Amino acid sequence: MAADVEGDVYVLVEHPFEYTGKDGRRVAIQPNERYRLLRRSTEHWWHVRREPGGRPFYLPAQYVRELPALGDPATASPPPALRPGPVAPEPLAYDYRFVSAPAPAGPDGTTTKPRSRVSSLCGPA
Repeated sequence: MAADVEGDVYVLVEHPFEYTGKDGRRVAIQPNERYRLLRRSTEHWWHVRREPGGRPFYLPAQYVRELPALGDPATASPPPALRPGPVAPEPLAYDYRFVSAPAPAGPDGTTTKPRSRVSSLCGPA
């Protein structure tokens, strides 16, 4: 059932998996990793490579999903059709008021005059 892959086809790992290959090399894949699909070797194992120029290895086909090709109109989902929907209600009107706090006491124990709002936001008046 081996099938070579035409073009740039990628797979996305959905489940973690690790094994030690016949050459003694440890192979570990983690969710959300992406690999280039080289060959669907069997129904259960696919030959992949990390881009660019990585060493090819096998991973279990059931642990990944094939990603749609970029720019392929056959696999791209069409944009949702615009249709009139309910009009959003007007936002509620709020009445904002500044609440004053007691004036802080100065070093000599007397209260200091609070600065005006403009001066406190824009620097000294």
